[in-house]
Amino acid sequence: MLRLRPSPKALRGLLGSLHALVALNAFGGGYYGLAGARGIPTEWLAQSPFKDYFVPSFVLLVVVGGSASIAAVAVFIEARCARTATLVAGAILLAWLAVQVALIGLVSWLQPTMAILALVMLGLGSRLPRPSHAPPLANTGTFLAYYAGTFWQPRRTFEALIQDPRRRQLGTFALLSHAALYTLVYLFLVMGEGRPTVFAPWLPIEAESYYRYDAFLLTPSVVLGWLLAAAVAQLLATLTFRGQGSFVDTASTLGFSIAAASWATLAHDLLTTCLGAFHVLNQRHYEDAMSTPTPFRTLIWTLMLVYLVAFLTLFSKAIGVSQRLRGGPALVVAVSAFAVYQGVFLVFNR
Repeated sequence: MLRLRPSPKALRGLLGSLHALVALNAFGGGYYGLAGARGIPTEWLAQSPFKDYFVPSFVLLVVVGGSASIAAVAVFIEARCARTATLVAGAILLAWLAVQVALIGLVSWLQPTMAILALVMLGLGSRLPRPSHAPPLANTGTFLAYYAGTFWQPRRTFEALIQDPRRRQLGTFALLSHAALYTLVYLFLVMGEGRPTVFAPWLPIEAESYYRYDAFLLTPSVVLGWLLAAAVAQLLATLTFRGQGSFVDTASTLGFSIAAASWATLAHDLLTTCLGAFHVLNQRHYEDAMSTPTPFRTLIWTLMLVYLVAFLTLFSKAIGVSQRLRGGPALVVAVSAFAVYQGVFLVFNR
């Protein structure tokens, strides 16, 4: 019996093309939904927690389209993670379709077509070679160990981190995980019909629609603030206080510092905006309460004080370790770096 087995090159070409096709479809559908989804009945959303197509379209564009794009690139360049990226992208597409059908029913031929493509991608992806397991690196920890250590033993954690050859990737991932969580906060704000209150946005965007734009501005502004803060810390430490560390060391430790210190307000923001998104809490009334003389305003200012202390403490330790500075010099650099990061964040986010 003749069995056809495509060559590795043909397999990758077919699989990469399928990923690219799914990504283009997701980007097109996501853009159309974000632009208003003209012609698509909002009645389809009656059994869902959404009032319009903004949040589903955002998820389609960023999560489904993003995972398919990453998988396409990984397959075409023959990256070690190609198999994993393919299986993850296929699973995300199937999960997206399952939730979509559960909420709005079977309304388009694209739904079963995409489901078949997802199954094909999973089948082809399972035939890609598994990544080879390199011997473990000496004196290195897991991402979660570094993340947890930043809360409990920041100096020892940062000392271990700067010796880790993966520190740049780990620090970047910590920073991006923080950005992803705060993007979720803004998506919840959109679902809960929130809007900026006391602090008027600096960007010329109407308050009623500001959080819709903030969902896209959050990650670029966090990354920009992080890189500028690391650059300022590096220059100030080396030129003024004779710091001895590298930019990679500084950026890596600051990435974990930002991710950990932000939990001072992130835990509250995730909880309240999630409650607002699902209408357990009136998001607008709660935002007004945080801006008027109420216990909620006291709470939010207390959290902001904890936020400030956490940032200055972790930034001081991160810069002290990465630049081999102590005491006053480390604190001076930390204050400057924090001012840059927070300044960039406030320009783009409310």
